[in-house]
Amino acid sequence: MLQRRRTSPDIRQICQDGEADYPLFRDLKARCQRAGMKMTNPRCLVLLGCIRAVPGATAAEVWQSTMALAKGHALSYGSLQRSLNAFVQHGILLRDIGPERAWRYRIAATAQRAPTVNLIDNDTGQQTSCKAPEMSRILQKIADEHGFMMRDACIIITCERRPDNG
Repeated sequence: MLQRRRTSPDIRQICQDGEADYPLFRDLKARCQRAGMKMTNPRCLVLLGCIRAVPGATAAEVWQSTMALAKGHALSYGSLQRSLNAFVQHGILLRDIGPERAWRYRIAATAQRAPTVNLIDNDTGQQTSCKAPEMSRILQKIADEHGFMMRDACIIITCERRPDNG
């Protein structure tokens, strides 16, 4: 038996129609891609539904938001649930249990601390903290390549002072 594949709504059109917060969507989509997620049209639609739904919305409420945005393009509830699970797994959404024992979803905060680099003098034990934005980029790249979301990192380098060249 032949199964007909459902057509996905045009995500750009939904954003252009003012139905969703496009800057927030663009930022969240970039976070998803950095976390190693493939952003298909159904996942983008679920992400837009999460943005439009109130924080702490149930899966059913997110599904209703996606259906309103899609204007007739049906998204299966199973596909929605798989997308929500993937977003939670990659740290894009947070999932809490509500008082009625239903899962509630909200967008995770983006606050990330920059990695700390400490240089420790081997002789005296004196620590010197230094800003190393290039180290932050390297660590972020390593985390991305392995499918992780870096939340915090600390590097300790023990070293000896160079003799004065005088």
